[in-house]
Amino acid sequence: MLPPTRSSEGYRLLSQGQLAAAEQEFRAALQADPKDAKCLIGLARTLQANGGTDEALKTLEQLFTVKPDHLEGRSLRGLLLTLKGDTKGVKDLEEAAKDRRSGAQEHINYGLYLAGKDDGRAQKEFELALRVDNRNYRAFVELGKLCERRKDFRAALVQYQKATEFAMANDATPFILRARTHAALGEHVHAAVAALEAVNRGSDAKKAEILPDAFRICIEGGEFDSAVKVALAARELDANNSEYETWLAQASMGARKAGGQKPKETKEIFDEEVTLAAAKSKPSAKAIEAAKTVNMVETCELAEQALFRAPPAIDEALKLIEPCLIKSPDDPRANMAQGLALALKGDYAKAYPHAQKAMAAKEAYLKEEAESLVKACEKKIGKR
Repeated sequence: MLPPTRSSEGYRLLSQGQLAAAEQEFRAALQADPKDAKCLIGLARTLQANGGTDEALKTLEQLFTVKPDHLEGRSLRGLLLTLKGDTKGVKDLEEAAKDRRSGAQEHINYGLYLAGKDDGRAQKEFELALRVDNRNYRAFVELGKLCERRKDFRAALVQYQKATEFAMANDATPFILRARTHAALGEHVHAAVAALEAVNRGSDAKKAEILPDAFRICIEGGEFDSAVKVALAARELDANNSEYETWLAQASMGARKAGGQKPKETKEIFDEEVTLAAAKSKPSAKAIEAAKTVNMVETCELAEQALFRAPPAIDEALKLIEPCLIKSPDDPRANMAQGLALALKGDYAKAYPHAQKAMAAKEAYLKEEAESLVKACEKKIGKR
């Protein structure tokens, strides 16, 4: 057998969600000793976690040639077969869970099969897993999911809290689940803290998966400072993703508004002829009349508020900002709101000129928001 440090490294990488590295480590170990049962089950678990069900089943067959009565192997085979719709796997799952040698993993596998079919029995299996290993965070996670299905979010939160206490250093799953539950309970500050923790802990692959949820939780809860941090983490992960730049512009605007920073209203002189010449299409007489009396600051404020609803009221914001742009086509704040609304709508080509005009802002915060939006548009429409 190989020194235990070799297989232990594979399990360490697996526990941290570094699936490609874990697979490589297990395969390298098996090249030296193809009969290493510990590495075979480790490889099968890694392949399962990465969605390679068929390959994981083949690896388990290799394991059974070495150790036909491998209990965890039988349990895992049962789970994989049931996931493929093969009911033959149920017998493996049930027998492994009832075996006197059964450990936490055998109970969890059987509980995963039962969840959604018989939640009462599934709960018993997860509780049995905790009797064997009272620090098993996966069991706490699955118990929390059962509570959520019963709409008992407070009980779910208790389970997710316990899961976060025992999770591995870079395991984000229980934290994002906890964030969603806090949000469902209206506890937006706690939700944002947990969402940020999930983003900060996750591996790159997991981070990419949870970023949209983390950003949504922060924005919908009005926790814009946290939303900015999520957007920055997203941009650091993938600097070429234009959506992340749009996130940053949206979150920055929300953070500025939440902080009570308002630009001073500038004095504009309405010139109908200049306005009509600058407009791409001739506005209606009604819109022109509305533009003559529009309060730029208040209307921009209302448009921005519309963009921070859940979900954003994009069409309402566009309607509000129209008279502002008729009255003052180059106003940075109005153009920023228009550009962000169009970007959130997915029309980056139309958002781009408005974002460029917003960059003329004298206020540093508005200029930064506009720069983020310009970058997002340039990435999306291929402009350099």
